[in-house]
Amino acid sequence: MRPAMKLDRQSGAPNGWGEQQKALTRRILRRMVRAIYPDVQGRVMPEEQDHSLALPLEFAHAGPQRKDRFAVVCHIYYVEQVGEILSYLSNIPVKADVFISTDSPHKARVIETRFGSWPKGRIEIRVVPNRGRDIAPKYVTFRDCYDIYDLILFLHSKNTPQMKSANEWRRTMMNSLVGSPQTVKDILYMFETYPDLGVIFPQHYKSVRPHVRWQDMFYEARRVAQRMNIRLHPNQYIDFPAGSMFWARSSALQPILDLRLRTEDFPEEAGQTDNTIAHVLERLVLHVCESQGQFWLKVARPGDATVGGRKLQVRSREQLDALLASYASGQRSVMAVQDLPPGASDEAIA
Repeated sequence: MRPAMKLDRQSGAPNGWGEQQKALTRRILRRMVRAIYPDVQGRVMPEEQDHSLALPLEFAHAGPQRKDRFAVVCHIYYVEQVGEILSYLSNIPVKADVFISTDSPHKARVIETRFGSWPKGRIEIRVVPNRGRDIAPKYVTFRDCYDIYDLILFLHSKNTPQMKSANEWRRTMMNSLVGSPQTVKDILYMFETYPDLGVIFPQHYKSVRPHVRWQDMFYEARRVAQRMNIRLHPNQYIDFPAGSMFWARSSALQPILDLRLRTEDFPEEAGQTDNTIAHVLERLVLHVCESQGQFWLKVARPGDATVGGRKLQVRSREQLDALLASYASGQRSVMAVQDLPPGASDEAIA
């Protein structure tokens, strides 16, 4: 009897096949799934209802009282962006340890030279395979950071070749998260003051908003979510930190860590634009956060015309309490199942 053929976990292709053959297998399997199951893109919050908190806050506060260091986890593939990233990190007004991944010893030396002696804490650079872009380092390479730090800021040297305004999008995200010392102070203050706040991420860049969809990945995302005891429903809202830069409480992401992923679970870099495990995990961040009993928050700069939705300017602690209480109550939940249209059913994919 011939031995059973062993298949690759991610692509479904036989072990030993090259990346091009695995990619072809994935495309064929996706077409087969689409032929059997209906397309699911997810319900999207209308832009006029998709609010974000304007930062910096418009009232004075004492800032974070705890002196614990937090971590910055940053993947730098494009070393020409090192100076820009360093300039943003200089806005951090407190102690912070920085962990950087890159894909070659040469790049590591360039990064080490540019960072020099990081004055606000520890700096560590790790060389990793070119797999999973910033997502694999986030959940595999630097998994040990979650056991040490309660709070992590995730950044990376983002470049989107197919997008003309890629530089503006990257800077919009970084400005929202670490654009000034006061912005960082406000974010740290909110994480300290509201213990159930799990994730803070930038409001969507306007030209990116139409792509905040499952993009043929609902069924694969549902499979991964089931491994974390999370149920995805086709009539839930979809939202996620598009661009994969955000602040997170370590406990908010624990179910992803419990998957015990390996670097080999991510395909070799081949310019993929979607349909990889990295793209799936990017879309599950908020579901995972909510499954941990925590809520999430979008932020933006008040006058930033590059992002949509209304920027809510908060002028007192009482206003902030009320706003975040509405988020904590699930008003912006990605887990809530919305009413199905008349005559619609999800029985075929339940």
